Amino acid sequence: MRERIPDLVKTADNWCSKWANKKTILATEELKRYTLDVTMNALLGMEFPLNGESLEDLYNKLHIFSTGVYSFGIDLPFTKFGRAMAARQEILDMISEGIYRFRRNPELKGCLRSLIDGRDEDGNGLTMPELLDNIVTIAYAGFESTALGMTTALLKMAQQPEVWEELKKEQERIIAKHGPEMTAEAIEDMEYTTAVYKEAVRIMPTLPGLFKVATKTFEINGYRIPKGWVVIPLTGTTAQHYDERWPGDANYCPNRYLTKAGREPVPELAFGLGPHSCIGRYLSILEAKILLATMARGFSYKIANPDQARVYAPLPFPEDGLAMIVDK
Repeated sequence: MRERIPDLVKTADNWCSKWANKKTILATEELKRYTLDVTMNALLGMEFPLNGESLEDLYNKLHIFSTGVYSFGIDLPFTKFGRAMAARQEILDMISEGIYRFRRNPELKGCLRSLIDGRDEDGNGLTMPELLDNIVTIAYAGFESTALGMTTALLKMAQQPEVWEELKKEQERIIAKHGPEMTAEAIEDMEYTTAVYKEAVRIMPTLPGLFKVATKTFEINGYRIPKGWVVIPLTGTTAQHYDERWPGDANYCPNRYLTKAGREPVPELAFGLGPHSCIGRYLSILEAKILLATMARGFSYKIANPDQARVYAPLPFPEDGLAMIVDK
């Protein structure tokens, strides 16, 4: 991902400037658009329009898919699930055009090139259905989850302005040490910026739980789980209440990650553990750090209602969409 950092930085600056030109934005939705732009353009290297449709069209289709995929699985045209499946097919049509474009033009760069050209030890590459499935998963997985983490960080900094001030001070130190360019080395040095995002994800995990199917009968803590049962690991509860470094602590405090315990190289529970942990966690942290650093370097923001409830639809976003004014 290091070679894609200049594109990620440019994307973050473009979106922050766009927000500053508007009177008020709904940060929840705008951050989803930002993360989708990062994934499709800056990371994968896909350029729009695709199949005659824009990034905004893809955003709208993903929104339909996201709101319907968790409903009752009745695939009829008038059900939420049916509309979600129809939107998914339209998304596949768009992505197919992007893949064909890469195959026709070997000069195109991006992580999509690695997916297309990659081969296993037997010389086998990904089939078209496998490519499509991987790209839809990448787009959908980072579409809302990373946006939720950044939404929480911005909301908490509005409630605790001293965190925002410390974030700006760190960026001043980073610029003094590395210069104004946001290089990989400069980003790696952003310890407090990292803590701001990781703490947001800890207290409000980007994915409250997962759905798994037991492939064999097993026991855990004295309970027998039969093969075929659906198991729901509550990663959100685990991250906030069962981290042995600070059990049951729901307070927002980025400085905890600057302590000896916080610097320990342990997995972040909010991203899951083991072989099924979130493969996109590094991208999530990277794109969040770049956006937060960009805002702290040249922008300010004000949230209309810092003390608002969360609405689960299905992820816990602020009730009013986090209405926010951004100034440059």
